[in-house]
Amino acid sequence: MLATARSEVDRVLGDEAPRFEHLSGLGYLDQVLKESLRLWPTAPAFGVSPRADGTVLGGRYEVNRDDELLVVVPGLHRDPAVWGADAETFDPDRFTFERAEALPPNAWKPFGNGQRSCIGRGFALQEATLFLAMLLQRFDITAADPTTSSRSSRR
Repeated sequence: MLATARSEVDRVLGDEAPRFEHLSGLGYLDQVLKESLRLWPTAPAFGVSPRADGTVLGGRYEVNRDDELLVVVPGLHRDPAVWGADAETFDPDRFTFERAEALPPNAWKPFGNGQRSCIGRGFALQEATLFLAMLLQRFDITAADPTTSSRSSRR
């Protein structure tokens, strides 16, 4: 995965500083960020309430309009019915265009929900993609080893 991301950055950016114009060529980095947000969303939970009294959830739980239900997003993002038996595994290919289009509505909510969701999510993803590209362009990143703290410049 890291080699794929580095290769994409080298191909798209070369030695140039990342710019908005590069975003369309950084699709794999977008997938990496979306998969990261699936596992660790920026908004970890949100509340919802039923529209009518007597609403039954899952055929078992009756809830009323004054009940507040908390949706824990990391749990939502790890539902094996949506994400498969390997839902805990980091896999950027979950966000290829075809697979992302096939996701059920509301299966991916890393920036909150409804009126309270982040209005800057698109811009945040663009900035994060450009930052990740710059990071990969300029530094060697390896798996974390808590026994060492060495850092090395890539270029």
